[in-house]
Amino acid sequence: MSNQKANLEKHIEKIASSIDISGKESIAEETSREFPGWSWKCDIKGKYISCSDEVFDCLGIVPNAFINKSLFSFRLTKESANELKRFLEESKTGGNLVVRFEHSTGKILVVNLNISPQVNTNNEMIGWTGFNQVIQEEEGAEAAPEPKEISPEAKTTPISPLSLPATEPIPYYRGQSSEEQFALSDYFMVLIRRRWVVIMTFFFTVLIVASILSQMPNQYTAKAIVRVSSPRSGSAEYIAYDVELGTRLLGTYVELANGEVVKQELGQFVDRIPKIKAQQVKDSELFEITAEDADPGLAQFAANKVAELIIRDGQGRINSEAPVSVYVAEPATLPTKPSSTSPWLIIGLAIVVGLLGGAGLAFVFENMDTRIYSDKQIENLTKIPVIGNIPDDSKAAHRTGYIFEKRIHAESFQRIRTNIFTANGKRPLKTILVTSPVPLDGKSSVIANFAINMAKGNRSVCVVDANLRYPSIHKFFKLENKEGLSDVLVNKVSLNKVILPTEYSNLKVITCGQSLNSPVDILDSENMQKVLTRLSSEFDLVLIDSPASTSVTDPAILSSVVDGVLVVVRHGWVRQEALTRAIKYLKNVEANIIGIISNKTDQGVRQRILQVTSRK
Repeated sequence: MSNQKANLEKHIEKIASSIDISGKESIAEETSREFPGWSWKCDIKGKYISCSDEVFDCLGIVPNAFINKSLFSFRLTKESANELKRFLEESKTGGNLVVRFEHSTGKILVVNLNISPQVNTNNEMIGWTGFNQVIQEEEGAEAAPEPKEISPEAKTTPISPLSLPATEPIPYYRGQSSEEQFALSDYFMVLIRRRWVVIMTFFFTVLIVASILSQMPNQYTAKAIVRVSSPRSGSAEYIAYDVELGTRLLGTYVELANGEVVKQELGQFVDRIPKIKAQQVKDSELFEITAEDADPGLAQFAANKVAELIIRDGQGRINSEAPVSVYVAEPATLPTKPSSTSPWLIIGLAIVVGLLGGAGLAFVFENMDTRIYSDKQIENLTKIPVIGNIPDDSKAAHRTGYIFEKRIHAESFQRIRTNIFTANGKRPLKTILVTSPVPLDGKSSVIANFAINMAKGNRSVCVVDANLRYPSIHKFFKLENKEGLSDVLVNKVSLNKVILPTEYSNLKVITCGQSLNSPVDILDSENMQKVLTRLSSEFDLVLIDSPASTSVTDPAILSSVVDGVLVVVRHGWVRQEALTRAIKYLKNVEANIIGIISNKTDQGVRQRILQVTSRK
């Protein structure tokens, strides 16, 4: 690690001359003010580099600095960032940058930026995240002094976002662009998610085509060839005239064969008139008569009979000025093979059309559906990182109070715990509120299982059911809900009496108690603050369950008295507009949103698809 650190510092110093950092107003919604008079410089190993106005994305992150409680963003130039990114990805470690802010009034602010790797829920590195800490602040100096020497510890120790004051937001995570093209795995996921649209479209297409084919018997075609021969004697002028006459007569016979008179005469010999068609053979004295019918014998008879009728009756209907010979050059034979298109070919085409049509409809429905199905959608909408996801479990869907037992779920909660708490064991966040955009997102299940996971890690945890309208925490731990939080807040019972033990030694639960239709007043009270203050002093972590943030104002009220907020989003359930509205409500009250947890995801399916597509 020391060698990696030395190499990193050496590499950063090498490219220091090309690094520009620009102070720009954050794109965070709540920040829209301008900050005149500030200039900024980047310090790499004591070397200050002036800034330019050109701003590019840096390492997939936007590190933030807080100046007078105002949020700034600054990034490396694109060329420098790409070079630094390659090195960081190879070293798999992080580094520190120091930014010096100078105001026209003489005020100086030096901020230490720590850049460290960020991993996804599969423990794969997906980018870099930056945290910050003010390490020097001076007022009103006429000449801006150089910053104090930064200790090696300050330059190498990662600064967790959880160590920031609860009133300040955590660093903003840019996520992926909403305009980014779908990956191949995303297309597969759409087809799997809309598989019933594809299956039903395919099934009904094939069924309809097969039903039509069953009502359409095979057709047989018989063909008779007739010759209209012109005379070949006389002078050259007469021969030319005769050839022209023969051509006209050939066309006349073809028209007669296609006419209704011949078909009426044919009807005297057969019960059903087949489909008759006559056409001239190009560049010849021949024309062919075809008859098509489901009965091959009838088709043969009809073709020969029409030829016979044309020859017999043609001379009487055509006033020819010269002798013309008309005879059957080749009589129709009995067809042995159907002439119609093979039903298997039609079925094959129906299968292709059904699959393509089903896939097309799947993407149409996907485009019309505003529900959320991926972590990428969440991050693009909210600009907040997804710190973990819980795979769907068919058993949990049919049981209230279900505790996950599969290994994949345990690993998911361990990842969430890792992403929330720093690696050195510090736990600056003591009280965490868990909410969701809409009801039935599964937040209570996430709280219960996360609390159990934390308790198994030898940390004392208290779960508080602050959903005073529709409580459910007691069901997960098989506890009675006689007295609880609501009774404490109205001074009916003491707090000690409602702290209930569970089968896990490090885990305690405070149930809801008496449910209330309008609990806003008691939640927004001094008693609630006292309860949380005492619990945070007695437990390593306090998890608070609350109602959906778009339904009632309870989460907004509680978010002002807790250290951080987690938002649970259920895949395939929450609509984009609901999530956007929920985050907006929380930001309006300056809630410290730690991150988002995706619930009931298709993580297993997606992982298998990614493994397949990554080989291509």
